[in-house]
Amino acid sequence: MVNSTEINATESKIDRVEQSLRRWRLMTVLAVLGAGIGIAIALKGRGVQREVRAREFLLIGDSGDVIARLTHREHGAVLCFGCTHRARELMSWSDR
Repeated sequence: MVNSTEINATESKIDRVEQSLRRWRLMTVLAVLGAGIGIAIALKGRGVQREVRAREFLLIGDSGDVIARLTHREHGAVLCFGCTHRARELMSWSDR
């Protein structure tokens, strides 16, 4: 038969487990809430940008090859199709 000391010890262990579970629930809720706020802050500034700046824009095909390139040369902007190191087909340029 179970005596009162064993029952008290078991109840005490159950109380500690329940208290620990409540702490873990609270910490989980706070962590999820904090992550949500962080994501909201990070995404708040995103949207349609007025301009995009780069030294060069590349259009890459499915195979990884450069299909087109928009870049700046000494005489102005250059739009190049079929750009390879061996042959460059300059399609358009502009002088400033």
